[in-house]
Amino acid sequence: MPIWLHVGSAGRSQAAYRGAILQPQAPGFSRGVLTNRLRHQGPEVAWRRRQAILDWYEEVQAAGGYRTYYANHEGSLQGAGTAGGLGIDAEFVESALVPLTLLYGFLGIEATAEGLRVAPRLPAGIAWLGVRHLRFGDRRYHITARHDAVTVEDAGTAETVHGRGGHPVVIPHRWA
Repeated sequence: MPIWLHVGSAGRSQAAYRGAILQPQAPGFSRGVLTNRLRHQGPEVAWRRRQAILDWYEEVQAAGGYRTYYANHEGSLQGAGTAGGLGIDAEFVESALVPLTLLYGFLGIEATAEGLRVAPRLPAGIAWLGVRHLRFGDRRYHITARHDAVTVEDAGTAETVHGRGGHPVVIPHRWA
């Protein structure tokens, strides 16, 4: 379990981890927060945090983007010649990590020795969650998870596997 330390010289809203300066709402930091909250506190808590991240992101975009936002808020951005700040733009792409929590966390998709495993953890307020054209091996799949069922369809053959909610579905390698 990583140890997070608040560092006074980094600013009140920043934390240091293995030498990196991160802000709690920053996208790269947030993927780990979402994953850990989902694993240890459950889908309801993780989904609320996800919504808070989306609200922050909308605020940043309304301000004109990361650089404009942080020109008027506490914190600094790393990249483009500035060391020690947030790595969320310029040569950094950590913001692309947050949506992976939907795929690997809430949908519970995992490649295993047996095949593609789907073990969703949906919050109560979400009726369904899905992904289309997920490539595994040389096949593409459409996956939909509901509280009471999981459906995995091979996009090329329309072969479908149904599972009961609360039970993982494994697509064997013979499909892949």
